[in-house]
Amino acid sequence: MASAAAASSNGAGLPQLDINRCVPPTAPPPLATSEKLAPVEAQDGATVLVNRKKVIGAGQYATVCMGTIEFPSTPGSAQQPRREACAIKIPHADNLDARELGLIEAAALWQAGSAPQTVGCYGLVNLRDADDEKSGCEVNLWPAVASRAIAGDGEWALVLEYCERGSCWSYMTEYRLGMDAELFCAWARQLAMALVALKAAGMAHMDIKGHNML
Repeated sequence: MASAAAASSNGAGLPQLDINRCVPPTAPPPLATSEKLAPVEAQDGATVLVNRKKVIGAGQYATVCMGTIEFPSTPGSAQQPRREACAIKIPHADNLDARELGLIEAAALWQAGSAPQTVGCYGLVNLRDADDEKSGCEVNLWPAVASRAIAGDGEWALVLEYCERGSCWSYMTEYRLGMDAELFCAWARQLAMALVALKAAGMAHMDIKGHNML
């Protein structure tokens, strides 16, 4: 049997993990093992600015860009509108499968609601509502725009919670020597909570991997 400390490489070209060197990083990033305390709620009437030039992820069916969501202030309140970073998932407009998968994801996220340990969805925006990058798009809830989106009326994108630390895979590659049993157990617990919530909503993920866990 090979030693756990034996040097070898895996499919990603990284050295084999030496379990004897798995120690917490000197300055572990906050929230690395924390659980979401305040779930993202769908926001009807909020406004989103999309920065298509700042791409934070791209795949076969969609591109994810940075955005800023502005929440309207409460009527009669002196409080200023609140702004937060968000992620805009834009299905490839020239790919019918991509557009359909985007709508399926939007419907699934609406059905799941603010399930624990799942990425929150504020709603959808029609990118054609913006004349330029400085014009905002109004956030719509899935039931209000489902018929238009399914009919192909508009270019619809999902407005998602921004997870600044990226995927579990990117975290593991960047903080490889900081991976320990405590962190793995925390991730496993969060993943289990998410899967239980999805099962309760009548759904199965079908593509669970580190790249898809944020």
